[in-house]
Amino acid sequence: MDIMRYVPLEKEAYQRTMIRRLPYSNKTIIKWLRTLVSVGTLTEGMEKARGTSTWVKSYSLTAFGKWIKLLLIPPEQIPPEQIESLVRDLFGMYMRSAIELCRRYEIDPRLLRVTMNKLYRAQRLTESPTRVSPRRPSRTHA
Repeated sequence: MDIMRYVPLEKEAYQRTMIRRLPYSNKTIIKWLRTLVSVGTLTEGMEKARGTSTWVKSYSLTAFGKWIKLLLIPPEQIPPEQIESLVRDLFGMYMRSAIELCRRYEIDPRLLRVTMNKLYRAQRLTESPTRVSPRRPSRTHA
């Protein structure tokens, strides 16, 4: 899991840097990088190193990989400006899977919308009356 902690949320990490900095053998790191790519948590790329003709391998988190990483780090370390994007990505992944299950088992996918609306309304009813959603437009009374 150290590899997942090492790869940044929005940038790439380089194989040779991980080999230098992580306390594992080259073989172990390369084996785990291949495994993480094969299960869909990392993507692999190749780039030319600056100022040389050498190619280096880079790795970045997939949407799924970002969520795995978020399970490994304290919430206060998540940059606030990334929260909305991460929530949107997670919801999209979840909905695609849920829609596929509905299709596979011949369940009307509109059930998902009905369920989400019920949960949203129930949550709104339990909120404090003084709390205002940050996206809610303010009302002015003339």
